[in-house]
Amino acid sequence: MGDQKEQNGKRRPAFGDSSIFDGDLEGWESQGGGEEEYLAQTVSFKKEPEDTGSQILHRVLRKIRWTRRKRLLLILSPTLLAIAMAAVAFIPGLLPIREQPVVSQLDDQLSITVDYGKSLREMVKAGGYTSESLGINSNNFPRNDKRGKTRVKVILLPIEDRIRTESILEKATRRGWQPAQIEHLLAVGIQHPKIQEQFPVVALGSILNKEVVHQVAILTSWYQERRLELIAVPARWRETYRFLMITEEEAIEDAP
Repeated sequence: MGDQKEQNGKRRPAFGDSSIFDGDLEGWESQGGGEEEYLAQTVSFKKEPEDTGSQILHRVLRKIRWTRRKRLLLILSPTLLAIAMAAVAFIPGLLPIREQPVVSQLDDQLSITVDYGKSLREMVKAGGYTSESLGINSNNFPRNDKRGKTRVKVILLPIEDRIRTESILEKATRRGWQPAQIEHLLAVGIQHPKIQEQFPVVALGSILNKEVVHQVAILTSWYQERRLELIAVPARWRETYRFLMITEEEAIEDAP
C-alpha cells in the first residue's frame, strides 16, 4: 500500500510527512488523517527540547477539544439563530399593544359626570374592571353629602420622580386645583376606560387611614387587565403615576 494511503478519494497523510502536516487539526483531517495520528504527529513535530511528554500531551489535547467545540458551535449556530429570531418575533405578541397616550400634556383636560345618586358599589360595578380590591367599599370610603349629578373637569397631573404626597398637594393648591375623590376616580374609570392603560391614576382626595399605613385607590392595568386597587401610600411617588385633580365642578342635576 506504500506510505501514502487513499481514503474516500483523498490522499491520506503518512506519519512523519512534514510537507503535509501544518500543526492544524482541521487541515490534517481535511487530508484524511485522524485525531490519534494527529496526536502522534504533533508530538513528533512540535516537541521542544525543554518540553516534557505531559506538557506536549496537554497542549495537543487542549487543541483537539477546542477544535471539537468549534465544530459543535458551527453545527448549532443555525439552530440558535432560528430560535433567537423566533423569540424576537413571538415575544412582542405576548406584550400589550400600547396605543398613543389618551392624555399626553398637562393642559389636556377630561370632562366627567359624577352621579351621586349611585352607590359606591354600583359605580365600581359600572367600571367593568377585570379585578377590584374588596377594600373599596362604603365602609372604608363613606359617601359625602353631595346629591344629584355634577359635571367635573379634571386633569391628570404628572410629577417629577421621587416626590412626596405633600409636595403634590401643595403643587395642586398653588394652581387652584383640588385632589379628586374616589367618586371622581370611578367616573373616570367608567367614562374614560382607556386612560388607565397608559399610566396608573391616583385619587389623593380619598385616603383610607389605617393604623399602620395609609391607602389610596388607583386605576391601573396589567397587560390587558383593567384593575381597581388599593395601594399603600409610598413615602415618595414615582413619575409613572398621574394624579387626578379637579379644576372645575358644577351641578347639572339636583337630587329629587
